[in-house]
Amino acid sequence: MLYVVRTEHIRINVIEAVKAANFDQPIEVVIRTYKENRNLEQNKLFHSICAQVSENYSLSHGKYFAPLVFKQLFKQLFVGSTSIALPNGTIRDVDISTTALSVKQMASLIDKILVYCATEMSMEIELKTDK
Repeated sequence: MLYVVRTEHIRINVIEAVKAANFDQPIEVVIRTYKENRNLEQNKLFHSICAQVSENYSLSHGKYFAPLVFKQLFKQLFVGSTSIALPNGTIRDVDISTTALSVKQMASLIDKILVYCATEMSMEIELKTDK
């Protein structure tokens, strides 16, 4: 059970849930500041940027790469990866999903992408979310 405590009523519900917990096994209670994940507008902007980069790259280099390819590139460059253990015992690195980013982290990612596009790819990107 996860609670985001925003009101006194929710705080009381949390206290009651802890009181009602079954202690046959230990329970874990974690209290931390709530981290709001990236929002829909940021997600739309990120995908719009990837689409524009794909289109601009195709026009300037004569070779097409799908927006997903640039999404993966930007995640690799600026978000990173994590290792997971597979059921067969092997370890594999996977990209960290942008859904795990906070609003602040996603804003930083977008800023880094825009700088990268301008400095490394010589591209000006329009900040629009209609694509």
